[in-house]
Amino acid sequence: MAIGVAARADAALSTEAIGRLGDEPDHTFVVVMGVRPGQDRAAIRALNIKSSQTFPEFGIVFVKATGDQVLNWPSHKGVEFVDVLDDREASVVYFLLAQLHRLLFFDNLGVYRPAVVNLSIGPPRRLIGKDASGERAVRKVIDRVVHERGIPVVISVGNDGPQPGLVNGWITPGVIAATATNAAGTELWNQASRFKAPMPRDITMFGAHGIDSIGPRAGCRLKSKEEQEHEEKGGLAGFVGQENQACYELRSGTSFSAGRVSQFPCLIHQALGIVNLKLSSLTAVDTELSVPPYIRAYIDNTFDREHAAFRNRLVDAQQHFGPLQLKISASERKDAWEMLVLSASNVSVRYTPQNLRAFLSRAAKPMAGLAREEIGNGFLSYTNIKDMLTELRYADLVDVLSEGDPQHTKWVERVRQSHNPLVFSEEQIAGMDGYCRNNDLILGLPLFEQPAGSRLANEAQSKAGAAIPPVAERMDGAE
Repeated sequence: MAIGVAARADAALSTEAIGRLGDEPDHTFVVVMGVRPGQDRAAIRALNIKSSQTFPEFGIVFVKATGDQVLNWPSHKGVEFVDVLDDREASVVYFLLAQLHRLLFFDNLGVYRPAVVNLSIGPPRRLIGKDASGERAVRKVIDRVVHERGIPVVISVGNDGPQPGLVNGWITPGVIAATATNAAGTELWNQASRFKAPMPRDITMFGAHGIDSIGPRAGCRLKSKEEQEHEEKGGLAGFVGQENQACYELRSGTSFSAGRVSQFPCLIHQALGIVNLKLSSLTAVDTELSVPPYIRAYIDNTFDREHAAFRNRLVDAQQHFGPLQLKISASERKDAWEMLVLSASNVSVRYTPQNLRAFLSRAAKPMAGLAREEIGNGFLSYTNIKDMLTELRYADLVDVLSEGDPQHTKWVERVRQSHNPLVFSEEQIAGMDGYCRNNDLILGLPLFEQPAGSRLANEAQSKAGAAIPPVAERMDGAE
């Protein structure tokens, strides 16, 4: 049976999946299909699927079906792939896609648009590289978020090193992968995952502080004796105060690095917002203006909305500090116009995933003795980025934004040979710094909290650490 199905499915099913289905023909599996644009309904009808949940904007269909039913599906031109998910991992993949759907829903309505999405999660080690992890479905969705919706995504590289190759399977071209180093950027964390050589050229990765990193502790939950001893040795109380020590933790991991790499782009986001204000014909001179706020979204079931670290920074709580406000002078507007418009430098000054990666790469510092498979584009810190923006002149701005364009050299030299002023004043740098350190906005979405109205999640449990029942138990009656 398996051989015939493989031919009919046109390789949509992997050999591994066919084996699992054949071994348990009567077992109910959760299957995720990737479908071509506009083909979801046609595929569901052609395959005679009775229970499904569709994310049409992503081209993803979740199905509950027995092994025998899946093995007898006919081939359909609209189906790109069929993955038979691990029962436990099915919940993770479904709820992740549901929360990404929720983010895009808010963006569509103009409620808020995240400037970055942080995914400090990934498939377990035993499923890396296997279709049971749902990696193809997650990568397909993330690719659309990045390339079609223009929202940067930061993903932790994983904690399965030092053996090369056990890298987070959700990493796809266009995302920003984060690995863990010490605070000085001189040491790579031993357990950080490494790519096999050669690392794909279209993957971007940065190192950031993730060894003995300080972060909020969800629920201020009790600590083990080992944790207390480690934190005493690391001097946690000296950083956060003895009275706050219970609600913070000293931990190592690439998730902590990803959190930092998700915060760093705030400076670039605000910087490009200021450049856009300087160029806009609608900008009033010497009048207080607002720069669009920076919102970093976290999809993580350990996110604690009640933690003091997030007070007045939750974007959906409507109690935040508000945007960065500043004034732009006539001379600043004139400089921007002359350097970019009159020089005919046809660059995009929008905040995009591509431009963000270009700025971060410029700010990153190499780490001696480490290959690209280990550290990627280099070590990032908040200070590195701030220093880069402080010293940035318009020729540098054009250099970053026009990389890869055939006119790159001509544009850069044209601006460099003019008076080529600094892009940002000291006051603007200080304003961006203060805003990004204290007032940027956070959207925390627990992984297993379902969007209102979902028909698959009546039994979803949002409490961190709770057992999550398989998606198959929640799909009855879905269409």
